[in-house]
Amino acid sequence: MKRLTVRGHVSTFTGYGQMLCEIVSRLDELGVYCSIRPIEVVEPWGATVPMEIKSKFVSGVQPEPWEILIRSPWELPTPRKKTIYYTMWESTILPKEYVEMVNKAEVVVVPSHWNKTGFEQSGVKVPVAVVPLGYCPNIFSSIPSRLDGPFVVGVAGRPGHGHKRKGIDRAIDIFQKAFPDGDVQLRVKVHPDDNVMDVKDPRIIVDKAHFTWAQMREWFASLDLFLSLSLVEGFGLLQLQAMACSRPLMAASYAGMTQFVNESNSFCLPFKEVKNSDYGGGLWAEIDEDSAIDQLRSCYRNRAVVRSKGMSAAGDALSFTWDKSVTKLYRLLLDLGVFR
Repeated sequence: MKRLTVRGHVSTFTGYGQMLCEIVSRLDELGVYCSIRPIEVVEPWGATVPMEIKSKFVSGVQPEPWEILIRSPWELPTPRKKTIYYTMWESTILPKEYVEMVNKAEVVVVPSHWNKTGFEQSGVKVPVAVVPLGYCPNIFSSIPSRLDGPFVVGVAGRPGHGHKRKGIDRAIDIFQKAFPDGDVQLRVKVHPDDNVMDVKDPRIIVDKAHFTWAQMREWFASLDLFLSLSLVEGFGLLQLQAMACSRPLMAASYAGMTQFVNESNSFCLPFKEVKNSDYGGGLWAEIDEDSAIDQLRSCYRNRAVVRSKGMSAAGDALSFTWDKSVTKLYRLLLDLGVFR
């Protein structure tokens, strides 16, 4: 049997944690047994890591010559190991100290062509491959939206991973400006330890409970539209999951989301690039607020258009399943001679 060691953050509720679990599980289906050497294991709020993942945990460096490191680009690869560094960065410039880290790998894998360009322009000299992330179609499946009842807008994210970048508070503010009254709702999904602006509007429902993936699917099904005012994403897992459930995005087609967001499946918001300081410099998107307000109102008046665009979104999302993602990664492993 082919064997490989995987290092990284292990959880079921973060992007990197989800990546690790999906990659390990699907490589196993392709005949690759992965030992997992956790950098950390995080299980708050009942978000338990499955036993089939925990059963693969090891505490020490393994004999295989290759490792996959699934982590933000500030982790040092294991000395004397050939490392495939699967990572991303939420800015156009990767800080110099992180460039030094990833240049110690044999190859870097990123989920978007936007990240590949940014890494290479920042000074990454080792080969950079693009392997997009994915979703589970057996969980996040197409559900046609309603054409009656309140018009429901959803926004979700992890403000703790970048309060300004995720844009949750700004989405709440823009929703209230777009709809001072009317038969509308805004549903906000964050985590139990996240902070969002205090609102007294009964039309705004903030849910901080931990959701399973099945519960997230039901949450997406309760929406008509997913509003993403994130200034930048390395990929955009939540956004892709919303599309898979036939919920079109209203977002800037920028950064990692350019892999799957376009005018035919989303309501694309105009933006300009501005310099950021939160992520070591580089550029982020500055989304036009007036356009977001106007497009929200237009969607409210034209729900059939929203529903139609959502069906297009679900069809386009099928190009980005976890099976397709890990199959592409597996082919890269074979090309690198990882199992020789």
